[in-house]
Amino acid sequence: MIVSSLEYAKYAVLRASFTDPVAHGMTLGATKAFYSIAFGLGPYFHEEIVNDMKNSWYTLLVDETTTDQNVKQFDMHARCWSRAEDRVVRKYVASSFLGHARAGDLKTSIMLALSKDCLPLVKTLHLRCDGLNVNKSLKNQLNESIVQLGGKPLIDIGSCNLHVVHNGFHAGISSVDQSWGVEDLMSDLFTFFKKYPSRAEDFTVIQEALNMEKKALKRFVSNRWLSVGPVCERIIENWAGLTKYFLKTEHSAPIKESSMYKRIATSLQEGNIMLARLHFIVSIANLFKPFLTKFQSESVSIHLLFVTLFTSTVEHMSLQCRSGSMQREGKS
Repeated sequence: MIVSSLEYAKYAVLRASFTDPVAHGMTLGATKAFYSIAFGLGPYFHEEIVNDMKNSWYTLLVDETTTDQNVKQFDMHARCWSRAEDRVVRKYVASSFLGHARAGDLKTSIMLALSKDCLPLVKTLHLRCDGLNVNKSLKNQLNESIVQLGGKPLIDIGSCNLHVVHNGFHAGISSVDQSWGVEDLMSDLFTFFKKYPSRAEDFTVIQEALNMEKKALKRFVSNRWLSVGPVCERIIENWAGLTKYFLKTEHSAPIKESSMYKRIATSLQEGNIMLARLHFIVSIANLFKPFLTKFQSESVSIHLLFVTLFTSTVEHMSLQCRSGSMQREGKS
């Protein structure tokens, strides 16, 4: 009996593709297939990538995150002009696993990875990272090493603009949300229905009774503040159903006495005031959509940065300044 795609490949694809008896006798169990790809084909393709990079200047893209195994994974990619593909490409270089992820540790990981593949450090044009303080130090240390080796200083175009926009939005909303309670409402609503099929079913019944489209509430991620827009939009879409569920429907004592239920009910009792707050946050979040959409893509967009930042700044200022008080020359 064929029980997996790998077994199917063994009995069908190989036999149909090759007449050689060696291919017919080849097995492709899961473990063997993994090792064949990782240690058989992997080195070949990695060598192809490295050889292509050696002919070009490149930007290093680095990212560090903590894994479920409680270690810090430091991934390195490179963006460069590929002569083989005749276009700008992004290629994976290496990963390292660290306990400490200080600037010196990250710099050592980068230099070891590049030296292992005989990639010259002096051909690094720019270092792109998240823009945190440790990465500012990393840029300075890497820049010093490049200059000492006779290379030119890294091109400095500032830190990650996506993080700047994200953090600016976070700071702005947080300054008013301490009294508004929108963040608590978003988190509580998602958690209240998560893993409680009975509650979700009761809410679906209310949606059907009100002729509402069945749309589940979205999760708010605290370190991704610009996700707040879609989350608030979904709450607005479900507003009628939510107010009926929490304010006009009888529930069992354990539900009504829970602190989460009480917090949600208190927020919904604010009615149009809370609804206006949600609409305000959605309108502000929508101002950032064009910027994020444009600069989260893999395409080269550095030439669009100035105009886009200028346009975004003017749009935000126009919400606070009187008409005609700003010069809009150069806006596109």
